[in-house]
Amino acid sequence: MTRDLQRPIALTAGLLLTALGLVGFFDSTFLGLGLNPLHNLIHLLSGVVALWAYAKGWGQTCNQWLGIIYLLLGVVGLAAGGFMASLLNATVTAHWFHLILGAVLALVGFTLKTPKPQAS
Repeated sequence: MTRDLQRPIALTAGLLLTALGLVGFFDSTFLGLGLNPLHNLIHLLSGVVALWAYAKGWGQTCNQWLGIIYLLLGVVGLAAGGFMASLLNATVTAHWFHLILGAVLALVGFTLKTPKPQAS
């Protein structure tokens, strides 16, 4: 029997992003990420989407989409840091966080196969 790792990864991402979104409202420099209310709302929304996808059994789709989105955010942040800093108060640390999170989610979402339900 193959274990489905997509859902636990989506759950972990959801909990991480939700917690980060909430903490950012109280500490705008948490872990050097440089957070503002818009940045926090994006993390909260992403986290809630991942938690919802986990609950619905759509972990793989969630990991793929959030992986792509966060990879793009990381690349844009590193390439156009001034724009992202003015919009989201994002720091280089935040850009690397987005890039690494996106890479992990995309890698999991596109390479790990969700097992097919076995016929009883």
